[in-house]
Formats: sequence, C-alpha cells, structure tokens
Amino acid sequence: MKQKIKISFIILSLFVILTSCDSKSGGHQKHKGEDNMTVIAKPVTTVSEYKIEKVVFFIENSGSMLGYVKKPNDYKNAIVSLSYFPEFDNSQKEFYFINGKNNPKKNTKISSNTIGSDPEVLKNNLNQSSFNNNGDPRYSDLTLMFEQALKCAKEGTISILVSDCIYDVGEESDPLTALKIETEKTKKVFRDRIASENIQTIISTEKVIYY
Repeated sequence: MKQKIKISFIILSLFVILTSCDSKSGGHQKHKGEDNMTVIAKPVTTVSEYKIEKVVFFIENSGSMLGYVKKPNDYKNAIVSLSYFPEFDNSQKEFYFINGKNNPKKNTKISSNTIGSDPEVLKNNLNQSSFNNNGDPRYSDLTLMFEQALKCAKEGTISILVSDCIYDVGEESDPLTALKIETEKTKKVFRDRIASENIQTIISTEKVIYY
C-alpha cells in the first residue's frame, strides 16, 4: 500500500528595522558639464552597517502545526538551522511558542510562552507534547501573532514568526467574508507599523514533506 504524502509550506516572516541613510556629500553640488550646462548632483546615500543585537523567534504551536513535529522532518531542520545562523552568532536569542485567540466567550486569549534562549532547548521542544502544553493550541489568530512579532521588531532586533499562515475563522456562517475581513486586519497591522517606523519584511517558504 502506498503511503500518502502531505506537502505543506511554512512561512518565515522576518521583520527588520532599517537604519537611516547618511549622506556622504552633505547636500546638493553644482558643477559644469562638458556642454557647459550646470548639473545638479544629488547626494549619495549609503546605509550604515546594521548590527543584529537580538533575534526573537515566535513559533506557532496551534493544532494545525502538530503534524510538523510528529517526527524529524524539514520543518524541524529549518527552524534549528535558522537559530544557528552565523549572522546570529553574536546576537541574543529568545524563543517563544505562540497561539490562542482573544475571545472571552471561548475562554481563550493570544499567548506567547517562553522556551528560553538556547537553540538546543528549542530543538528538544519541537514535539507534540510541548506544542500541546503551551498556551491554547485549539486556536490561532494570525493577525495578532503578526502584531506581536512586529512589536518586538525594533532597531537592533529582528523578529521571526514561524507559521503555516492559516487563518482561524471559527464557525462563521460566511467564512469567505470572515477570511476577507481577517486579511484586511492583517494588512492594517503592517500599515500602522510602517507609519511609525521604517521596516522591511522578508517572507521565506520551506516545503515540508511528512507521512
């Protein structure tokens, strides 16, 4: 009998505060071109060297993520490898599980639970038992998870959210409309953050195959 293979995608969203640009020229300069016309040269801008002081990892541990930690696979390898990136060697690291949904009627709220700062401890917690015992794995609110990750992204700090990016719209009578509303909420979270600070978002996908 052939085994069924499920292929899914993990989204790694990385938020980086960009350093401001400095002008080397100190202002506009005028000089004469070959045709004796005045040329106005704009200042050359360079981005100063960026130092990563801290990396904060948020790993979604809702029910839809349990399959990824059932056995060793590319999902675990990707997260552990990312935590050991050479660019992060001199950076402080923080690891959190994140799940839940702000809904008093269902007795749940968004929560992030620390799993320390050691990649080895992180690796040992990438299992179904740890996923089930931190927060409320019944629910996930993608917008609030993005918002939490964005709050931690500031100058010198990178925030990484690992998620399957599935919206939890619950038992809505009109799920398509509910999904549209949720995506608009997510966009607004980014717009609000961009309005206050200059940030960059990098989205990376990892294909995961498990049986």
